[in-house]
Amino acid sequence: MGSSDLKTAPRMAMAKRGLLSIFIGFVAGFFCQEILRATASRGDLFASLRMARDLRSAKDPYANPVSEDYVSYPLPAAFVAFPFSFLPDPLSSGVFMGISSGLLAWLVLARGKPWQLALFASWPFTYSVFFAQWTPLVTCLWFAPLLVSLVVVKPQIALPLVLTERPYWRGILVCVLLTGLSLLMYPRWPSVWLGQLGGYKGASPFFALPLGPLMSLALLRWRKRSAWLLFLMALMP
Repeated sequence: MGSSDLKTAPRMAMAKRGLLSIFIGFVAGFFCQEILRATASRGDLFASLRMARDLRSAKDPYANPVSEDYVSYPLPAAFVAFPFSFLPDPLSSGVFMGISSGLLAWLVLARGKPWQLALFASWPFTYSVFFAQWTPLVTCLWFAPLLVSLVVVKPQIALPLVLTERPYWRGILVCVLLTGLSLLMYPRWPSVWLGQLGGYKGASPFFALPLGPLMSLALLRWRKRSAWLLFLMALMP
């Protein structure tokens, strides 16, 4: 193999990685949009989109009553959803899901373990597509610690990922800046947000009897990051 071939091979691998990631993102985004349209559902992202649109209109993002279906999110979630808030629903959710899924695929392939793409055939991912959830984007945190700022967007999902990863100062800096900006815009949002969580119906899988406590057996492999991730996820509502 000549030197030119050695230079071309990484480029081809990068191109294949990019094309596959784009394909996965397009399929996920398309189905998310079509499912929401067919079911006349707004999906979970809608709560953050509504907050972002309120910010654009100089309205209080926590002023609207929180329904049983849409629990309030931390204010930084509105910042992340802001670029998508200019798109009509459900296209906004479809684009968000497409970008999140494409980024996740890109990061999975960067690890050199293509078999991990099987996660896109899992029920949790399918469920996320059905309801335009944050989970695919938050899962990127497993592969990219720089995204630690997602802990102030979706705490109950991102926190276990953050706690099982070494601190990454650039990610922490982004998290601090994002939180600081949100407090400058709305100093009282943490207390207002916590006050609106009364309708949250989350339940911790660990306390689901009789099998839930068995998840503690994961700690038999306590040296592995994945064992702690499973255990901490089980404790989250």
